[in-house]
Amino acid sequence: LEALADPKYKEFHSSLLPGTDNVLGIRIPQLRTMAKKIAKQNDWHSFIEIADTDYYEETMLQGMIIGIAKTDFEEQMRLFIPRIDNWAVCDIFCGELKTLVRKDKDKVWQFIQTYLYSDKEFEKRFGIVMLFHYINEEYIDRLLEYADLFEHEAYYARMAMAWVIST
Repeated sequence: LEALADPKYKEFHSSLLPGTDNVLGIRIPQLRTMAKKIAKQNDWHSFIEIADTDYYEETMLQGMIIGIAKTDFEEQMRLFIPRIDNWAVCDIFCGELKTLVRKDKDKVWQFIQTYLYSDKEFEKRFGIVMLFHYINEEYIDRLLEYADLFEHEAYYARMAMAWVIST
């Protein structure tokens, strides 16, 4: 990862992640390419278990791998949700789960309910960003009902909710 670091991109990207000071400056497409290669390997689990989270990009890479690896939903979530510590890692991870959601929308909907009511900022953001997969006629009433009840003081949870509502 250090070989892919771009100091100018690091400076730019760091400005988007207040409070995150462990950025190398690696572009998302480069991380995605690595994630696809690792996820295709039979031992991607080993990589996730031993990989560090010293750098933002290490966590991002792990989220991408888990999101695209062939594994069951509960395992993906168990492995990664505790690692979410900023908005970018959360949002990229949730985006990687689109195939999984399409496969079993109701199961995932039930699963995210706990996170929608979490007191923890990034757990709540995870639940809210997952709502993007449910902006459709079948789920819109439930989604808007949640939006009416939404309460949280944390900035990144509130911004995710505003983003969903605006969409």
